[in-house]
This record gives sequence, structure tokens and C-alpha cells, in this order.
Amino acid sequence: MSKKRYWEWQRPECPQNEPERTEFLRMESGRFKFTYGWMYAKYGLSSMECPICGVWEEFGEFSFECPEKFRSHPNLTMRGPVLYRVFANLVQEMEKEFEKQGIVFDEKKMDRWLWLQPGIRFQPWTFRIPCHPPQYSSFFWGCNTPFTAIVAEEVKQAFEKQEVAGVTFHPIEIAYVDEPEENPESFGPLYRLRVSHFGPDWRDWDKLERCSYCGQYLAPKRPEDIQFSVEHLTDYDMFYTYVLPGYVVSEKVYDLLQSHNFSNGPTLKPLDVVGL
Repeated sequence: MSKKRYWEWQRPECPQNEPERTEFLRMESGRFKFTYGWMYAKYGLSSMECPICGVWEEFGEFSFECPEKFRSHPNLTMRGPVLYRVFANLVQEMEKEFEKQGIVFDEKKMDRWLWLQPGIRFQPWTFRIPCHPPQYSSFFWGCNTPFTAIVAEEVKQAFEKQEVAGVTFHPIEIAYVDEPEENPESFGPLYRLRVSHFGPDWRDWDKLERCSYCGQYLAPKRPEDIQFSVEHLTDYDMFYTYVLPGYVVSEKVYDLLQSHNFSNGPTLKPLDVVGL
């Protein structure tokens, strides 16, 4: 029996002059052409400032939406930073609201990136495009986000038909920067492709130092000599690993992308898995 193979999922290499983090681009004839669109989340927790350990902000996102009662809260629409006590009180209120929806934030049972961390974003995201829509593409990529993609309907359908495990698709709200010449939704539908599972971490969070004031983990830097090995694998077809900068995909995803004529698809870099 042949051994399993894995690839690292990345977007095409970005030009040296990188635009803003939320701008999206696509590859055309071997050169980068800006589409130009901006993707942003309407609602997200502000960054948090601790008097002891400084300012904290993560760039994760939830698969669920911001509760209705908090959508006008200034600390969910403006990015802060806010003082720790203000942030902590808001998180406590939100946790109670999420419990009503059956969502409980438990540090012992959930991956730490799924807690209500400073800077975490909620669905849905908005993709703003010029009044003259960009050329249609199967994938749109953020320049400073090497594995975050907005995808077209055909990508979503192909992944769902093959039952790719570890990825979810969330509808993107489409809007025009200027007065539209046509209905924004005529350019879509578009979806945010979100990898929803994490592989094993190289850190032992129970042994990490935490700030005595705000409780944030003072996480160490990743060792330079750490290698991706069998202990970092999962049963999912797509997953995020703390060892590599990009997503890891299985042979199912590789074969799917090879068999479809998607425009501007990801770059798949073969992975050497130590111990496999």
C-alpha cells in the first residue's frame, strides 16, 4: 500500500510591493492584476491593552455570526485597543449570550484560537469591489493572507460533493465601492473558504506562562528546527497546523483541484512528513 501524501496550501507568490492586508488580487498571464476588492468583517472584538503585557490582537475568526444585540456595540465595530477591564466585561456579556445559542467557551475543551480572543472576527464578511466588477475568477486571494481565499460557487460545490472534511463555506456579502452599475449580487455568489480544524500544537499550553493581570498566554516563539511530522497529522482533508505557515491538504483535495479547471487556484507544495 502506498503511503499517504500531503501538500501545503498557499496562494500564488505575492509581489514585493504588497497592498493593504485586506486587498484582494488574482494572477493573470503570470502577472498580478489587482481586482480591486476589499474584504472586511463588520463585527469583531477590538484589540485589548493590558498595563502589564501590552496590546493583544489575534486574526482568527468564528464560523458563527455576531449576536444581534451586540452589533451596535462600539467595541465590536471599532478596532480599539480597549483596556483589559472593558474588554473582559464585554467578553463576559457575550459568553452569556452565546450560551443561549448552545455555544459554550471552555478553555479545556476548545482550541485556544476559538475562545473570545482580542481581535477575533465574526461572520459574515463583506467583499467590496469597484463599480466596474473585476474579471470573474474561481479564487480571490488576500495579499498578506497566504491561505485565505474567497471562492466562487463552483469551488464550494466541488468541495461539498467530494465531502472534503475540515473546511466550511460562508456566504460573502458583496458591495460596490462606488455607485453600482448593476446589482452587486450579480457578481456572486461568493464564499469565504474557512479551514475549521487545527492539528496538534507543539506547545504545552498547561505549562506556558500567563500574564498575572489579564491571563493572556505569553507564548514562546516557534523553534526554528521544528519539523512537520506524523504527530502533527489529523484525519481531516484540510487543517491548520502550528508548525507550518499554511494549511495542510490531503490527496483528496489535491486530486480535486487537479481534476477541475478552477481559475487562479492555490499553489500546492508537496510536504515531506517526518516519520511517514
